[in-house]
Amino acid sequence: MQMTGSRIVMMMTMMLRKKFVHPSPVMWTLFKALLGLYYLAGVLNMNGVTTYELFDKDCGVAYFQATMPQKRFTFLTNCIRFDDKGTRQEKRERDRLAPIRELFDKIVNTSQQLYTPSEYCTVDEQLLAFRGRCPFKMYIPSKPDKYGIKIMMMCDSKNYYMCNAEVYTGKGSTPAGVSAT
Repeated sequence: MQMTGSRIVMMMTMMLRKKFVHPSPVMWTLFKALLGLYYLAGVLNMNGVTTYELFDKDCGVAYFQATMPQKRFTFLTNCIRFDDKGTRQEKRERDRLAPIRELFDKIVNTSQQLYTPSEYCTVDEQLLAFRGRCPFKMYIPSKPDKYGIKIMMMCDSKNYYMCNAEVYTGKGSTPAGVSAT
């Protein structure tokens, strides 16, 4: 999160020079609110909805409008960084997931610590729909969302809780004994 903070300071300085927007000081509470809005958008299955539509006064989601202005939401979204830009290239040569590896590992470790799976678990792949820029984005024509990021997951069959996961980042990233196809 330290990288996000420095990115926010840099972006605020640039925007104030351009007189684009005058953001108020960003606090940890505001960042948690941003993550909460993203979580809510996922729960409401609003994947294809634009930021403008989320904050629209007539037909937008009231929770978004009540939490923060659209400009602040966009500003904070543009500032999010989970790695150090100075060491990104070096880390990316070893790990293609380097920009979010630390965050992803924390999520997986937390899910393992807070839950004991039942005796019925399954290992399968999930294609997380994504059309943005990503060096390991995949095209799988048999899936409903044909483009995305492939994640190998172990889930509890009784309640679908994720017990373990690994992102497929290309050849050589699949765990031993697991087929990549």
